[in-house]
Amino acid sequence: MIRDLLQNIKFKIIFSGLLLIISAVLIFIYFRDPSADSKVVSKDQQKRIFTVDEIKNLVPRDIDTMLFTYGIKKEWIKDQQKEFSGKPNKITDRNKSKEVKEIKNKPANAEFLFQKDISLPFDISTIELTADLSTMFRYYGLSEYINEDPRKKDLNIDLSLSNDSLKKVIGNVRLIYNEKIKREAADVCIIINNIIDYELKDAESVLKSGEGFSVVLPLNLEKSDLQSLINESKRDYVIHCILGTSDDLEADMKSDGKEKEWKIKIKGFANEFSKTSGVIIDNKRKDKIFDDKIFDELLKNKLAPYNDTVLIKFLTKEIGSKKVNELFTNIISRTSAGRTTLVYLVNFTPDEFTYFDSQVHNLKKRGYKFLSFKDIMRRVSSAVIKEQEEIKKGNTADSVAKKK
Repeated sequence: MIRDLLQNIKFKIIFSGLLLIISAVLIFIYFRDPSADSKVVSKDQQKRIFTVDEIKNLVPRDIDTMLFTYGIKKEWIKDQQKEFSGKPNKITDRNKSKEVKEIKNKPANAEFLFQKDISLPFDISTIELTADLSTMFRYYGLSEYINEDPRKKDLNIDLSLSNDSLKKVIGNVRLIYNEKIKREAADVCIIINNIIDYELKDAESVLKSGEGFSVVLPLNLEKSDLQSLINESKRDYVIHCILGTSDDLEADMKSDGKEKEWKIKIKGFANEFSKTSGVIIDNKRKDKIFDDKIFDELLKNKLAPYNDTVLIKFLTKEIGSKKVNELFTNIISRTSAGRTTLVYLVNFTPDEFTYFDSQVHNLKKRGYKFLSFKDIMRRVSSAVIKEQEEIKKGNTADSVAKKK
């Protein structure tokens, strides 16, 4: 019995000890100094120190790469660097204005590791560009001294090693505005065709995006809640109207039906959807007579009709991010071929739109503007009218673009 009692006491002592250890660990975790971990991380993730040769070789290359993301062409970048002599660099004191002026105006300095003159079109703001350049310079352990021309807004950037107390200039970058150059970029409108298929919560999330785009308004009465959501969001929308015959199940207006019926429908558009940016006519049967009647009736009701030839109907077998990336590639390709205005009709899932929304800044940085249908038509209304007249004569949209 005594033996059992001793074992019981021993067990209680061991158990109490374990509780004390666990409590101590929990107290340590709760009250520990968070900076202790950050000190360990910062020690392991110390900035790499680059050699002079690495800076000379890597920084000019990375400057060019960054400039290309802004749509700056290779021929706009002039490398003024001369072969590095290997002799000690002269010290440039920032307090000596004469020496600063001498370096600024000197076309090339053999003692710099690199020296670049970059011509910029006027639609580039140097604020974002210099912010990106500064981040890159800091990565390489460089400090910059920026001097702006108050009249021309050109920038002169002198670079020195951050750990150099004498601030010896080892590199120079000049950003010079040039009114004679222009980036290859287009005004782009994305119209989401299939928002009718979205769940209401997904549609609400998409409509809240800050990007410029439009949606096709669902005409189905069963989607009145979605119609209301689009109106309340103030998102730009268009009506996509399909012409056909009684044999076409998807036709909104039928040429072999009663004239009164499609006129009432157009009147309904004017009354219920007066804020629409346009009614896009998809004439499946290529019935020009019926097409002209619909156009005239829309105009009578103060609605803006457009042939669907103003659209690029983007179709692909790809899904997800690959679909969006293919769309971006298509935009760049058509722009390179001379198109300056592009209106796309696309089907996006909510996830595909989220990816588009997160990546479209890459094209905007290059000078592309993403606009609503209303805004893009304001810019090119006369050009679009002329293009549609050409198309009615039998020319395709691409052939018209090539004539420009």
